[in-house]
Amino acid sequence: MKERRLTGIAAAIGSNLIFGLSFLFSRTALTRGVPVATLLGLRFFVAFLAMTLLIAFGVFRVDYRGKRPVRLLSLVLIQPVLYFLCETFGIQMTSSSEAGIIIALLPIVSVLLSALFLRERPTGGRVAFVLLSIAGAVLIVVVSGSRPSFNLLGTVLLFGAVLSAAVFNLLSRHLSESFTAVEMTYAMMATGTVVFGGAAVYGTATGGGLPVLLGYLADPVFLAALGYLGLLSSVAAFILLHRAVEGLGAARTASFANLATVVSIAAGTLVLHESLAWYHFVGSALILVGVWGANRGRAPKT
Repeated sequence: MKERRLTGIAAAIGSNLIFGLSFLFSRTALTRGVPVATLLGLRFFVAFLAMTLLIAFGVFRVDYRGKRPVRLLSLVLIQPVLYFLCETFGIQMTSSSEAGIIIALLPIVSVLLSALFLRERPTGGRVAFVLLSIAGAVLIVVVSGSRPSFNLLGTVLLFGAVLSAAVFNLLSRHLSESFTAVEMTYAMMATGTVVFGGAAVYGTATGGGLPVLLGYLADPVFLAALGYLGLLSSVAAFILLHRAVEGLGAARTASFANLATVVSIAAGTLVLHESLAWYHFVGSALILVGVWGANRGRAPKT
């Protein structure tokens, strides 16, 4: 049991390290002039192609026989489809501060849903540490963020992204009894390829055609960003996330989510030479202490 918990903690930290760096690579790709729909379509296509090759060569094992793959439909529609749609359009309609605050609420929403549906009853101390982690993320985005826009639809979409991520954790925990982390991730990448790949094809056809797309793919900087987003941020990170949920449960896995904020700040400072202020240090410290406190001791009672 202890080994499973430690594996879950390592997987949760690993996935959020990757997710934290993905902001840097997404920004790099978008600054090359690539439309969001094209980036998402290529990202999931690369991920699906890579997993297909790894399965063909025996590195990954996938076997859906006797498991009723239709049960994965709710999982793949929520993540990546609903989550990415809500997050992308929500961020476009709101300010960075609003988006950061709402996305940071994921741990507490996961705690509430886990208590309601999985009967995982957290202690008062664990809830306090989760709130401390959220306070750290809110401090960073409030002090450094832009002026609020108060766009109702954008706010609703961002809450939809948070709810999608929390429900995804619950479904992953439930479906892990029948499907492996690789099998769930492969279904997600296939769905992302169909949905966002279709949008990318339409965008390419109406926005300059194949020559424009080939121009993006001839850019080595964009290819490097695409490789990270497709291989690490999609395949590796989601496999780790499924295994974290399997080992820790939905609520405790979500408590690591704000680590991605700390990683993105560090990446922006080291790579993009962005300046650090007092609130980055204080907020990051609150996040780290909150994550540590939320995961100390035994798992929540079920």
